[in-house]
Amino acid sequence: MKDKINKILELVKHNKFNDAKSICDSIKNNLEQNFEFINIHGYVLFRLGNYEEAIKLWKKVINIKPDYAFAFNNLGNVYSKLNNFDESLKYFTEALNLKPNYFEASYGISNVYLKKNNHHDALFFLNKSLKLKPNIPILIKSKLELLRLMDKKKEALSFLDEMINYNPNDAYLYNEKALILSQLNKQVESINSYKSAYLIDPDYPYVLGNIV
Repeated sequence: MKDKINKILELVKHNKFNDAKSICDSIKNNLEQNFEFINIHGYVLFRLGNYEEAIKLWKKVINIKPDYAFAFNNLGNVYSKLNNFDESLKYFTEALNLKPNYFEASYGISNVYLKKNNHHDALFFLNKSLKLKPNIPILIKSKLELLRLMDKKKEALSFLDEMINYNPNDAYLYNEKALILSQLNKQVESINSYKSAYLIDPDYPYVLGNIV
């Protein structure tokens, strides 16, 4: 049975969800109380777009193991996908209560608030995620996009300088900094930042054209 679960995880890793579902269906009757397997099965169904069945499985998981933060987070994700924001926030919050360092849960809450156009709370929970995991690219990009929406250029520059300290060889960060500096009419600084991006990655999209 362990070999089959490992096979499911391998298939999931390679996005072969239909094949993973076939194995899940063949062994599910023997693992009705195995909360870890049920959680994986729910994820497979979620990725196949079968949201209602995934919800049933994840709710079964928390009935079996009420302190399993991963299932609460998964429920937060699926309800966010369905635009049921109240349920999504409820489950993400419970995941975060169970596991305070769970950056995926705070990031999920941030995304829900962003969908609700509540930029202030979205930024609060995004910052919480970044404190836990400052080097995750999707968190960095999400914060820059959110600050752009909020027209917080100076705050975005400060954030970029902080991230460049963590990631001094990331052309994306220098390019983003250059864009904002250009918008603030700081053209010399903008060119220098574009040059930094170019030195790190000469093939970075449009960077040479921007310098010219």
